Amino acid sequence: MKRACWAIYLTAVSVRLLLIFGFHRTDFGRAEPQRIAVSLAATRAFANPYSVPTGPTAHTGPLFPLLLAPFYYFWGDTRNADTARVAAGPFVGSIQYALLPMAADWLGLDPATGWLAGWAGALVPVHHYVESVNVFEAPLMSLFLILSLRFLKSPLAPWREGAFWGVAFLVSPTLLSPAVALAAWRSRLGWNWKRLGVTALSALLVMLPWTLRNHARLGGWYPVRDDLGLELWASNRDGAFANEIENTRSAGFLNGHPFSSVATARSVARTGEAAFEKERMDETRVWILSHPGQFLRLTVKRAFLFWFPWLEWKPLEYLLRLVTLAAFGGLALAWHENRLAAAPIAAMWVSFPLVHYAIESYFRYQHPLWWSLVLMASYAAVRAISFLRSSRKPLPAQSR
Repeated sequence: MKRACWAIYLTAVSVRLLLIFGFHRTDFGRAEPQRIAVSLAATRAFANPYSVPTGPTAHTGPLFPLLLAPFYYFWGDTRNADTARVAAGPFVGSIQYALLPMAADWLGLDPATGWLAGWAGALVPVHHYVESVNVFEAPLMSLFLILSLRFLKSPLAPWREGAFWGVAFLVSPTLLSPAVALAAWRSRLGWNWKRLGVTALSALLVMLPWTLRNHARLGGWYPVRDDLGLELWASNRDGAFANEIENTRSAGFLNGHPFSSVATARSVARTGEAAFEKERMDETRVWILSHPGQFLRLTVKRAFLFWFPWLEWKPLEYLLRLVTLAAFGGLALAWHENRLAAAPIAAMWVSFPLVHYAIESYFRYQHPLWWSLVLMASYAAVRAISFLRSSRKPLPAQSR
C-alpha cells in the first residue's frame, strides 16, 4: 500500500506541476494570507492583510500565513517568492489523493474504492486551481478532515486528539463544525463524555496563546479569527450575489471591502480591525432583519452552489456537478450497505458547509470536502461495475 500511495502522490504532483509550468495554468496573485505572510517576513508582525497597512489582524488563522512567510523571507516581496509559493502548492494538495486508499481502509470500504479514488483524483485535476495557487488554506483543511478518519479505527489518547484539532482550528475555525459532528457520532459508538471533555480542553489549550494574542493586540476575545462580520457583510447586502465571482466584481464589494478599497482600508487603520468588524456585523444584522426574503433566497442559492459550483469554464462546472451527483449516489448506497462507513462522511457533509451557506459561494470552499466526494463517487462506480459484472454471469445449468 505504501508504494502504491507514493505512486499516486508523485503522479498527482507531476500532473499539477505540468499544468502550472508546462501549460501556465495557475495564478500568481495574492490574497490576505500572502499579504500577512509578507508582513511576517519583513517585520515579524501578523498584520496588514488589506490594500494598505492596517495594523494587527486576525483576518486569517495564524498557521497558513506562518507557513507562507519563509517564501517571502528568503526571496523577498518578489515574483520569485510567489513562484516558489505556487510551486509548493501541488506537494501539499496532492497528499489527500495519496491518503484515499488508507481512508477507504479506515472506513472499512472495499479497497478498490480507495485505489480508484486516489488515481482518479491524481490524474483528473478537477480542483487544480485550488491546489496550485497556494493562496488559501483549503488543501490543509482537507488533510485534517481525512486524517481525522484515522481516529475512527485507532483512537488516539484524548489529549493528543485534542491537540490535533487545536492545530486544525488554528488553520481554519470552520473545521469546528465537522469536529463536533464527528464527536457526536462517536459518542453513539461509546465515546464517553469524560474523553470528550479532555479532548476539548486540550484543543482549547493549543489555541490559547493565539487567543490571548488577539485580545492583547486587537482588544477582543477572538479564539482564532475576527473577520466573520466582514464576510457576512460582503455576502448579505444590497447588490450582493450568491457566487463569489460575480460578488467580488460588484460595485458594493469593490467600494466597501478593505482588500479592494483603499478608503475602506484606511478606515480600518483609523478605527482598528475589531471596531471595523463590529460595525460590519451590526450592518449585516440590520440588513438581514430588514430583508429576510432576500437573505433566504441568497442562502438557498449559496447552498446549491456549494455542492454544484458556478464556474465560468462550463466543462469544468459540468464535471464538478457530475462527480457530486455520483457522490450523492455513492453515499446513499454506503448508508444502506455500510452505515459505519457512511455516517462519518455524512456528518462532515451536513456540518461543514453550514457557515458557507451564509457567505458568498466559490468552489474553493467545497475543496476541503472534495476528497470525500471523489471517494463516494468512486464507491458508486465500484458498486456499479460489480453489479454489471454479476448480471453478465451465465446462469447455472439447473436454472436454465
